[in-house]
Amino acid sequence: MKQKFKDGPLLYIAQPKLKSPRRNMQTEFTSFSKTILPKQASEKTKSFHHRSIEGKINYLLELPRTYFQLRCKVITEQETYYGTIEAKHNDTIELLHLGRERKTVPIEAILEIELLGL
Repeated sequence: MKQKFKDGPLLYIAQPKLKSPRRNMQTEFTSFSKTILPKQASEKTKSFHHRSIEGKINYLLELPRTYFQLRCKVITEQETYYGTIEAKHNDTIELLHLGRERKTVPIEAILEIELLGL
C-alpha cells in the first residue's frame, strides 16, 4: 500500500508547556439563617403521613407557588374531595376540587388527607 503523505504537517503551531491551573475549592461555609428550635425542627423533619391534619394543611400551603401543586385526597365524614388546597381561613380550607370548582371544607370535618401526586 502506498503512503499518501511523505512530508510532515504543513502548519505546526507550537504549544507552550504550561502547568495545570490551580483549582480553588470551597474550604469554609457560613450560614446566616436563624436558629431552629427543637420543636420546629422535629415538625419540619416529620414525614407527611405522620403529621396531624393541621400540619398536613400547613405543609401543603407552605409549598412555593413556583413549584407544582400537589394533588391530594381530602376525606370528610360526608364526602371525599380530590384536588389542591388553595387557602386556609380560620377553621375552613378552600379546595380546588378536580381543577374546576372551589369547595369550602371545615377543618374539624376532615378525617384524613392523602397525597395523590402531580
